[in-house]
Amino acid sequence: MSQLFNLVKKSFVEAGTIRTIVGREFKRKDIIVSYLEDTPAKSGSEYAKLFADENNIFFKNIVAPDKLDRYLDTNKNINAVLFIDDFIGSGSSALDNIIRLAETYPRVFLNGELSFHYGVVCGFQEAKHKILQRMKRLKINLSIHMCDILDESDKIFDDSSKLFTAPSERYAAKAICYYRGAILEKNYPLGYSNSQSLIVFPKTIPNNSLPILWSENKDWKALFPRPL
Repeated sequence: MSQLFNLVKKSFVEAGTIRTIVGREFKRKDIIVSYLEDTPAKSGSEYAKLFADENNIFFKNIVAPDKLDRYLDTNKNINAVLFIDDFIGSGSSALDNIIRLAETYPRVFLNGELSFHYGVVCGFQEAKHKILQRMKRLKINLSIHMCDILDESDKIFDDSSKLFTAPSERYAAKAICYYRGAILEKNYPLGYSNSQSLIVFPKTIPNNSLPILWSENKDWKALFPRPL
């Protein structure tokens, strides 16, 4: 999380977000830390708390997305809003959540005195580009920062796969995973949006990862079951 904050701080400087220390204040109070989604499978609030704690951000500045407008109304010292997430796969979920927030709280996102940032532990470069392009069309000024940037070679069965460099092994493994994955999750046997990911976090696993890792039925016990 400190690595992610180092990436974000550079953007703060570029956006003109300057920290002002008052008296013996040791915690940052000029940044709101929020999240886009908080479900058992995403744990947005948990990541926000970890981020704020590790980077000395005032605990009251961890704000649920549906309370952003009220918090900003009563706290005029805020310079930046940072949304924390664990993973971007296709980018669709992130886009849906950002657009929903912008439509629900237009005053927040039209505030020219705030800079908006989206900090992600890891994700696909293609998804980042997709989100930024859509934000540009919507005139939402959002910076995206990712610690671990993935590309096509991180898709396990892609021709450029880092894991399966031999085509024969790759085809054989894909056939097995597709067959079992189709039984478990018929709509995306190789992960949501065909992401073919192997990403696993300590408490969660994205549905972009292979279903054989997280989906279950009476004949299959997952190594990393997704929280319900």
